[in-house]
Amino acid sequence: MKSSLFSSLDAIQQRKAELDAQIRRTEEEIAVDYATLFTPPPPSGNKVETFVATASRAWMIVDGVMTGYKLMRRLGKFTSWFSKRK
Repeated sequence: MKSSLFSSLDAIQQRKAELDAQIRRTEEEIAVDYATLFTPPPPSGNKVETFVATASRAWMIVDGVMTGYKLMRRLGKFTSWFSKRK
């Protein structure tokens, strides 16, 4: 009886070690992906590319603000259903 208990505990400990290693690998992959996504592009000597990159960033900001505004307007209609009526 004790031998099956110890073998199952050993199996559990081995599985836990495998999962810990898998979690560490996944965390490292996420860190690499995060760094890749949010690292600014290297500066270029070309003024046209710099202008296009700046204009693209500005457009993304404007687009995000407008999307947020539209969502808040639409969600405002739904939240009014839950507010107290006078």
